[in-house]
Amino acid sequence: MEYSRSEAVYNHRMAGRIRRLHIKPMNGDEQNIAAHSWGVAMILLDLFPSVSRNCLVFALRHDVPEIVTGDIPANVKWEHPPLQNTLEWIEKGFLEKMGWPTEHEGTVHWDREKTYIRIADRVELLFYCLEQIYMGNLLLMDVFENVREKLNDDLRKLDPSQAVDVQEYIKAYSGFLADKFSKNYKVPCDVLSIS
Repeated sequence: MEYSRSEAVYNHRMAGRIRRLHIKPMNGDEQNIAAHSWGVAMILLDLFPSVSRNCLVFALRHDVPEIVTGDIPANVKWEHPPLQNTLEWIEKGFLEKMGWPTEHEGTVHWDREKTYIRIADRVELLFYCLEQIYMGNLLLMDVFENVREKLNDDLRKLDPSQAVDVQEYIKAYSGFLADKFSKNYKVPCDVLSIS
């Protein structure tokens, strides 16, 4: 039985508010599914601009099933494959009840595009970790290291020129953060002076 239209709207609106990385303390605003999914879509378009509409829609919706599962930390899923399989089964059932495709097998390059979504998803997490680390949150170093390792595995599945593009994209943003927010940055002494 599918969700009614109103239930479906409620599900995707509420899913957007689910906190990510809820088991870690964050500096500043905590990230939610809506911000993450938007980030994934933007990264996907930056790195793989010719993706299909189906791919982009799937990327925007990829974490909506967390309305029924919550945001289970990736490392927990990686370390417990039976749990990951169960979650995938639950998510597939949720997508079916939403009336959304669980796969886009009719799409010519779907296998490749699934890899693109996974890479964009992991790059977004890597960037979020870097931003938190530059704000002094070293408690995300383990997440950063795990996602970096998984990204390196994913890059081996790409055409070498695409893998280089992804690496350069990551290096450029990482360098930007390092230049802009390094520990050598000093707050001006007269920050409270009134002119």
